[in-house]
Amino acid sequence: MLKLYENIKRFREDRGWSQTDLAKRVGFSEKSSISRIESGKLDIPASLILKFCDVFGVDLDALWGDKEPTRLESLTASEYDIITAYRSAPRLTQDAVHGVLGIEKREQSFYDSRKEA
Repeated sequence: MLKLYENIKRFREDRGWSQTDLAKRVGFSEKSSISRIESGKLDIPASLILKFCDVFGVDLDALWGDKEPTRLESLTASEYDIITAYRSAPRLTQDAVHGVLGIEKREQSFYDSRKEA
C-alpha cells in the first residue's frame, strides 16, 4: 500500500502539480488531504484510487506500483487539463473535437487496446 501513496506523490510531482492542484483535480477542498494521502496517514477508498488513475491518466497497475505507466510522451499540465475536460465533456463535444482535429473516432480506450496487444 505504501507504493500507492509514493506513486501518487511521484505522478503529481512529475506533472509539476502542487498538492493544491491535485486536490482540486480529485475534488478535495484542501491540500491537507493530499498531504495525508501521500504520507500514508489517510487510507483511501477504491473509488478514490480510480479517480487518481483517471486524473493521472494511468491504469491501476501503474498507480499501485506493479508496473511503469505506458505513455506515448510526457504531457504538460495544460495537456492533462485538456484531456480531463474532454473526458468529462458530452459526446457531442467530443465528436466536435474529433472533427476539428481530424481524428477518426475510436470507441476503445488507449489502455484497453494496450492490454490486448
